[in-house]
Amino acid sequence: MKNIAQNILCALLFTACYMNTMAQEVSSPRLLNVDKRFNLSYVDSIKKEHFYYLTQLSKIPKAITRDTLKLKTYVYLAYLYTYTSITQRDSSLYWANQTIEEASHLKNNFYKAEGMIKKAEFLERFRSNYQESVEILNNVLFIPNITSKQRFFVRRLIGVIYAKTDNPNATSYIETLISDIKKTFVDEKQRAPDLYNLYIALAETNERKKHFAVSLEAYLHALEEVKKFNQGIGLAYLYASIAQSYIELERYTEAENSINQAKALFDKLQIPLDESINFTTARMHLKKKEYDKAATKGETILVNVVARKFKKYSNVYKEASKILYDSYLGLGDYEKALFHYQNYILIKDSLEVVKKSKEIDELIKKYDIQQVKSDNEKQILAKNNQIQQLSLSQYKNEIENQRLKEVLLQEKLEKEQVISQDQAKNLERLTEKRRYEDRLEKLTIQQLEEKLSFQEQNRNLWFGLTVITLLLVGAGMIVMVYQSKQKYKFKQREAEYQQRIAQTEISALRAQMNPHFIFNCLNSIQYYAARNEADTASDYLTKFSRLIRLVLENSRSEKVTLTNELETLRLYIEMEAMRFQQKVRYQIQVAPSIDTDLIQIPPLLLQPFVENAIWHGLMHKEEGGTVAIAVTQPDDSHLQVIICDDGVGRAKAAEFKSKSATKHKSFGMKVTAERIELINQIYHTHTYIKIEDMTNVQGEAEGTKVIVNIPL
Repeated sequence: MKNIAQNILCALLFTACYMNTMAQEVSSPRLLNVDKRFNLSYVDSIKKEHFYYLTQLSKIPKAITRDTLKLKTYVYLAYLYTYTSITQRDSSLYWANQTIEEASHLKNNFYKAEGMIKKAEFLERFRSNYQESVEILNNVLFIPNITSKQRFFVRRLIGVIYAKTDNPNATSYIETLISDIKKTFVDEKQRAPDLYNLYIALAETNERKKHFAVSLEAYLHALEEVKKFNQGIGLAYLYASIAQSYIELERYTEAENSINQAKALFDKLQIPLDESINFTTARMHLKKKEYDKAATKGETILVNVVARKFKKYSNVYKEASKILYDSYLGLGDYEKALFHYQNYILIKDSLEVVKKSKEIDELIKKYDIQQVKSDNEKQILAKNNQIQQLSLSQYKNEIENQRLKEVLLQEKLEKEQVISQDQAKNLERLTEKRRYEDRLEKLTIQQLEEKLSFQEQNRNLWFGLTVITLLLVGAGMIVMVYQSKQKYKFKQREAEYQQRIAQTEISALRAQMNPHFIFNCLNSIQYYAARNEADTASDYLTKFSRLIRLVLENSRSEKVTLTNELETLRLYIEMEAMRFQQKVRYQIQVAPSIDTDLIQIPPLLLQPFVENAIWHGLMHKEEGGTVAIAVTQPDDSHLQVIICDDGVGRAKAAEFKSKSATKHKSFGMKVTAERIELINQIYHTHTYIKIEDMTNVQGEAEGTKVIVNIPL
């Protein structure tokens, strides 16, 4: 039976692995290039690839991986449809609702939150339904186990909505969120998109309050953040907003520079010039009283909006007519000024009518809903009255039945009273008979007692012998149990003692690594000090102190967060890069699904492999090289770290006869190997290391890859 159960378990595991492998082998569709989002044919091609991908996933047997990939595709389709034509845009809301429904069925809180976020974004962006959007986002914050990244994104979106609705708490809310993000996310690239959007919201809310200096400062902070992750169309739009702030502050030279930078980016990306640049330029000319240039730019805007088929009664037409009115009024051409002013008023009134119509429609909808609720309440009240009347009728029937039962019971009691008198007479006769039988029974019992007295004596003798035998057996069993308990306690103490020894050895091994760090760092500081490079030495010393603090803290802990470990690694590599005069370059990439603040690993586990890559792989190359570190999570129970270098390779490194390097390698790798062996022994885990030589097509060495698998 045991072998059969093992075979069934193996078959199930094989089937699960096979289905997940099939899901991973389906080729993933392309992702949208944000700078091409206005190219509708390009967006449609990306959308078709995602629909084809869904079709391929449906052919795969049901598996956890397949369900996750389907939900991920639903979310991305909701995102893609926001860049399609107006007639197709509502499909974004459909895919967001589809994600919420299926994720709720699968109890997948991550993608349930993602679907709700996409729905809130759609309502805020295309329906201006800020109240419902904020309600949805607040509900997302109550979903258990959502990631910290999701939580900050939701709070950021709430801050943006507060800014658009002139919420009195908008400024303080956004500033608090900016402070929280800076404290939580150490990686500047990781936090840059959130900070960029928050600074934009802060700038816009101050712009509406005419606080242009504060608005400009926020825009400039946003400029610092957007350059860390986007050099495309997002940066171009930001330059246009910054130019508008400079214009309001009458800093025209800086405004023109920002406009030119925006135009250069539009040209570079081969995107038709956005009308926001033309509007900004026209307003600058009006502010400088250059009415002829403002009129020329206004006419250009009108030609462009006609060519791009904007609705006649739209904000773009309205603002263009206002600019032309102000321009021709300044030039003294009152005929044209009057013509454009009439257009401006006509469009403005039309937009107000549309707005009021929408408000009236909303009120009618609310009234209809309220009316339906009122009708439903009346129906419910009528039903409750019917139920109460029915209950009252039933209660009256129960009272009548109770009275009938009482009458029948009274008659029954009277009959029983007559019967009881007859029974009393019979009982007296039975009592006399029983007394006679008792006397006979006593005589019989006396005879039996005399007969059994002899038998009882013999029985007592055998009973005594049996009790003595049982006592002896029980005493033996007690002794055996006591001895087994003593042996178990002894083995338990021995196991605890061995574990304490192993933990002490691990602590000792962690502590052994610290002098090696300190020795390298002090040599580097001494090197820069000897060359009179005071600034470099000071910078190196600052990083050295941070590294020493982290190493000392980590050496006292059995496990540290992945964030802490990667920060220690980053400081070490930067110090080695300074030491080799920037010949050492590095990349640290962490999969988006990994929460580095929750995952914990043994401290200083990865550093020896990175150190080995630099000293034996890169230091022998004159032009230096790169160390790439990739952190992924193949499944919920394992963390995988891949360390690659493009150095000379292990075979070539073995040819060099550097004694210091050899000792350095044997010490670091030996300590790490011993630590891993002890960790596996204590925690019954299977942490293992795999080292591969990388070669090119010609079979020449291209570097080394180290794969570290860490159980969680």
